[in-house]
Amino acid sequence: MPFRLVNTFEGLTAGAAIPQGQNNGSGKRSGNGLDLANRNGTTVVADNAQAMHGTQSAKISWNVINQSGVGWTQLSIASSTVTTAYVRFYFRIESLPSGNTRWVALADNAGLDLLGAVVLRTDGKIDLADTNTTVQATSTSTLATSQWHRIEVKLVSDATTGSMDAKLFLGANAEGSTPDETVSFANQNTNGGGIQWLNVGAVNDVTSFSIWVDSLEMNDTGYPGPFAPPVPSTYETLFANGTYSFTVPATMDDVSDTATYTFGMYFTPSVDGKVYGAAWCNPNALASGEAGVTPQIALYPGPSGGSTALASKTTTITEVRANWNYELFDTPIDVINGTTYMIAVLHTRYSIYSYYFDAGNGGPGSQAQGSLTAEGITGTNNNFFNASATLAKPGSAFHSSWYGIDVLFQSAAAGAQGYWGRPLG
Repeated sequence: MPFRLVNTFEGLTAGAAIPQGQNNGSGKRSGNGLDLANRNGTTVVADNAQAMHGTQSAKISWNVINQSGVGWTQLSIASSTVTTAYVRFYFRIESLPSGNTRWVALADNAGLDLLGAVVLRTDGKIDLADTNTTVQATSTSTLATSQWHRIEVKLVSDATTGSMDAKLFLGANAEGSTPDETVSFANQNTNGGGIQWLNVGAVNDVTSFSIWVDSLEMNDTGYPGPFAPPVPSTYETLFANGTYSFTVPATMDDVSDTATYTFGMYFTPSVDGKVYGAAWCNPNALASGEAGVTPQIALYPGPSGGSTALASKTTTITEVRANWNYELFDTPIDVINGTTYMIAVLHTRYSIYSYYFDAGNGGPGSQAQGSLTAEGITGTNNNFFNASATLAKPGSAFHSSWYGIDVLFQSAAAGAQGYWGRPLG
C-alpha cells in the first residue's frame, strides 16, 4: 500500500528545538511528525528567518563531533518491502561546508545499513553514493549560496541493479517542472534492503555546518514535484489545505481498535456553495482497504435534519498510508450558508486527535478555515462516530475527538472548477 509523509515545519515555536516522535509537536499542523530530530546532542530548530513556503523552515546545524538531521524511520515507514522511494525538499545554504557531508541518507530498518546517499561537496557540487559510500555520479551544477533550491531524489534498492537519481531545481527554477540537471547512476549496489529510514542533515561528522530545509516529503509512488497540499487547493477544507500548512491528527500510529466506524464531523459554511466530497487520514501502518474495509463517504443533514444521507459513495481510489486520501461524490451537493451539515467517512484503522474540539481540555476548540467552521463543544458537539460495519449517520461521542476527516467545499462565487486532481496511487 502506498505511503506519503510530509512536513512543512509550520505551526512550531520559532527558535525552539523541533521535537521528535510521530505523535508530538513536530507533526499535527506541519504535517507528519518527525521520527528523527535533534539527534546526538545537536539542535534542529524551527526558524522564521528563512522559509521557502509559509513562515518557517527547519534550521539544521551540526559539527565535527555530532550528527544531526530530520527524517522518518520504520515507525512511520511501516512496510519493510519498500524498495523504491522518492524524497523532495527545498534547501538554502549560506556557505559551503568545509568537508564533504553525507547530506541525504536512505537506509533500512533503524538505519542499520546505508542503501544510498547524496553528498554535499566543498565545491558546491553533489555526489551520489551507493551502499558502500562509493561515489557513482557527480553533478556538473554548482549550488549557489544564499538561494533556495529544490532537490528530488529517487532510490531503487537492489544489490546488483540498484539506481539513484537526483533532480536539481536551482534558484529561480526552484518551483519549476523541468530540472536544471538530473544526476544519476544505475546497475550498482544499493543493498536491496527495504527503505525504512531517511535522514536529511548529516550522518558523517566531518564539518561544522548549517542548512535550512523546507517542505520535506517522502513517498513510494513517484516524484513529488513542487509542494502542494495533499488535497488540491481547488477545494476549501478545514484541515487538509486552505492555507500553506495542513493538519494531520496528533496520533498517526495504529491504534489497537480494529473495528469499523462511520466517523462524522459537523460543519457550517458561511456562504452558499457545493460539497464535492470528503477526505480521511490513514495512520502509518495500515490503510482501511488493507484491513478489508473499502471506505465510504457521505454527507448528512445537521443535528435536527434526520439521518438520511444527502449523498454517499463507495470510494474507488487507491489509499495512501500516513496521510490524506479523498474521494469525490458523483455529483456535487448544494449547501446553504449558515446551515450545518455533517461530513462522514466509514473506514477502519483510524488516526485520532483526542479533545481536538474541546478547548477546555487543551484542544484547539472550534476549527475555522476560509468559508468553513466546525464548532467546538461550546456549540455543537463535534466528535461523532458510529460503531457499525455499514454506513450510517454517527451519533455517539468520545472525548471531543477529531478522527482525521474533512470536507471538500467550493463557494458558489468560486464557480465550478471541475473534478481535477486525484490522490497519490
